[in-house]
Amino acid sequence: MAYDEGAIDSVLYSWDQGMTWRLLKISESPFQIENVIIEPEAVSQKFIVYGWEDSSGVLVYLDFSELHTRECQGHDAPDSKDSDYETWTPSDGRTGGKCLMGHKIAYTRRKREAQCYIPEAHERMVFLENCTCTEEDFECDYGFTRKVEGGPCVADKDAVIPPPPTTCQDFQRVSKGYRRVAGDTCVGGEQWDPVLFPCPSVLGHHYGKIILIILLIVVIALVIGNFYHKVEWMGDVVHRVKGWFGDGRGRYRPIGDDHGPASALEDGDEFDLDNDHAHLMNDNERGNGNI
Repeated sequence: MAYDEGAIDSVLYSWDQGMTWRLLKISESPFQIENVIIEPEAVSQKFIVYGWEDSSGVLVYLDFSELHTRECQGHDAPDSKDSDYETWTPSDGRTGGKCLMGHKIAYTRRKREAQCYIPEAHERMVFLENCTCTEEDFECDYGFTRKVEGGPCVADKDAVIPPPPTTCQDFQRVSKGYRRVAGDTCVGGEQWDPVLFPCPSVLGHHYGKIILIILLIVVIALVIGNFYHKVEWMGDVVHRVKGWFGDGRGRYRPIGDDHGPASALEDGDEFDLDNDHAHLMNDNERGNGNI
């Protein structure tokens, strides 16, 4: 670590994660330090410090590999007694030190008191587990604000709410006043997520189609029902007529024919009114005791 608000000739370093600090002189004359560079995995013991003095650039190479020569052991068994590694979970303290940005993540790192160095080929173990969403995983959406720290998001009366979008495909999102923090990976949280409503234009379009289909079905059903009713009525009429006039071969004589009875009364027949269909009876049937 270096002082960057003025010229200096030394830097500070720590082997126990900031518990103790030591001063190391790196230049004969003070210069303005711009930055300290380390390789991306942050396991190297070699650093580059660059800055400037007056109008000239300064570059200093630092090598701490001679301070500790023992390589750290036990990276596959962190937190054990014989291991130089431990698991560490970053947290902002709001959820009991368990979750941050919607997930619980644990890294392996060198124990503070371990007097060893991490080899450059070390592969850091990471354990990741998503957490159940809480209100801390959400921030106030546009047009909403928290009146008190940690309180619910309520509508801001001074905010200018934009009109609904002019283009809508199937559904539109209506905010409850919350939105997920960017990068948050929590699971659940439906009580804070926006609500989906069908687009008004799409809804009206579908309703029109549905009503038209229903009307067509009703009309077709009425036509079919009326047709079958007429067919059934005509069949019933034909059946009754056949019952009245026999088998259709012409029991009575045609007009102008002098042979055969001209009517049921002339023939001496009677109607049996106990049956739905007319039944003709002659004198012989009455003589046989059929009445």
